[in-house]
Amino acid sequence: MLPLRGIANEFSSDSSGASDVRRWKKKQLKFNSQKPFKLRTEQRGKHKEEVFVKKVQEMLTEEDKQRIPIAQGRPRATAEPEPPVKDITRPIDLKLHSDVRAVERADFDTQVAEKLSLLEQHRMEKR
Repeated sequence: MLPLRGIANEFSSDSSGASDVRRWKKKQLKFNSQKPFKLRTEQRGKHKEEVFVKKVQEMLTEEDKQRIPIAQGRPRATAEPEPPVKDITRPIDLKLHSDVRAVERADFDTQVAEKLSLLEQHRMEKR
């Protein structure tokens, strides 16, 4: 009992042996009690899961609402004036760059052909 009294005296200022032992046991139980972990990742996971479940529930209720047909009102016959009729849109003539280039290239080719033919004629005359 003496060793317990010595240890108990470290934790308390009472001199009675029985109360010291009880206090020491209470302190010992407090030190050995287990507490569950509260990790932030688990809290975030629970929060994200709750948000996901809510989102899925909202989507399901929205789909259910869309499945139920809602009656449309009858169209008004002559209450609203008809919009004015627009003129027919006429297309404009497009000039593509490739078309313009093709015409210029054809002119160039004819000029080159004429020069070649003139050179050929000069050669023939020289012979």
